[in-house]
Order: sequence, then structure tokens, then C-alpha cells
Amino acid sequence: MKVSASFNSANGDQYRIVLTPMELPEDLKLLIQDSVEVVEITLYRMKGINHTPLKTLDKITDIIAKSFLENENAILYFYCDDLAELPSVKKNIRPQEYRSRLFSSLFERYIRKNNLSDIINYPITIFDVEGVPMRIHLFARECHSKYVEIISNDLIDNYSKPSE
Repeated sequence: MKVSASFNSANGDQYRIVLTPMELPEDLKLLIQDSVEVVEITLYRMKGINHTPLKTLDKITDIIAKSFLENENAILYFYCDDLAELPSVKKNIRPQEYRSRLFSSLFERYIRKNNLSDIINYPITIFDVEGVPMRIHLFARECHSKYVEIISNDLIDNYSKPSE
């Protein structure tokens, strides 16, 4: 699955959503069925610096969710970055944690709103070499939960250790 969508918000900011298949390490490929595709979600703010309103967040969620629902063998992978600053009222929380909570909240809201029952949000926390927590989410159907576990364990085993 490869998806790219751009749109402008009501306040003039421009967003781009890109969903691209991830290249998995060979040992991980052996453990995951060929028909299952791990797809990375990348969000870009191409233009603007305004606060992102709920309507815009809903549009982003809708684009991602519809693409996911159209591809029954997809597992979505979202890395919560810490590149952009947070609104001043959110200074008491790390950007990754804020984005992780926001993404979970939007995901769960979409699930409830659309009466979906077999979709899971699997948040993962791993630590970089300096011990800073990094947040990743895997979104999948329950039937793919064993693959989510495999991916999660691989991330924890391989990326939460100091480099040697």
C-alpha cells in the first residue's frame, strides 16, 4: 500500500500524509506472513504554524483510517517524532508523549465513532541510547496481533539497547 494525500486546513496550513511499505529486516520477514504489509505513516506540515484544530486532526485520522480499512492485511506503523515544538500549554510533557497520547485518542475516537471492533492500537515505548523514551504505535486488526507482538518484540530487543 502506498498513499499520499495533501490538503489545506481552514486556517491555511498545508498537510501531507504519506503511507509507505516498510522494508523489514530479513529475520523479521521470515516471521511475518508475506501477505501482511507493515506500512509507515508519515505526517508533514508543509506550510503554516497555526494550532492544528480538531477538524484537521479528524481529517488526518480519516485519511489514514480509510486507507488502512481498504487494505485488510496492513499493519500501520507510526513513530511519534519530537521535531516540532508543542503549543505553549503543553510544555510539561515531551513532544513524543504528547503526540502518542493524541494519536491514541484520535484512533480510539475514530474506532468508537465508526463502530469498529476488531482494530487494535498497540503503543510501544523503546529507549534510545541516552535513555530517552521513544513512542511508536502499531495499528492492526486483531487477527494480526501475533505479528504485532513479533514486531514489538523486535523493536524492544533491537532498539532499546545502547549501541556497542
